[in-house]
Amino acid sequence: MSAGNGTPWDATWNITVQWLAVDIPCRTLMFLKLMATYSAAFLPVVIGLDRQAAVLNPLGSRSGVRKLLGAAWGLSFLLALPQGSRTRNTI
Repeated sequence: MSAGNGTPWDATWNITVQWLAVDIPCRTLMFLKLMATYSAAFLPVVIGLDRQAAVLNPLGSRSGVRKLLGAAWGLSFLLALPQGSRTRNTI
């Protein structure tokens, strides 16, 4: 997710040493980058919990995985929200 939405923008930003777009794309990009960071931390935890459930109870149903995935993405979204609503700093 991060490579798809962040790399071209970061490359342009680093080359020009300034943000050439308006404020909304900047906030959106920062929100998506932070959401990708949080989801990259939470999703391996969900995968690990799913694998643990598969090992401990191989024939049991693992219907809670979808709830855990939803919780991981929802928490990533909620924790990244302040980045999207940050006010613009001027120097």
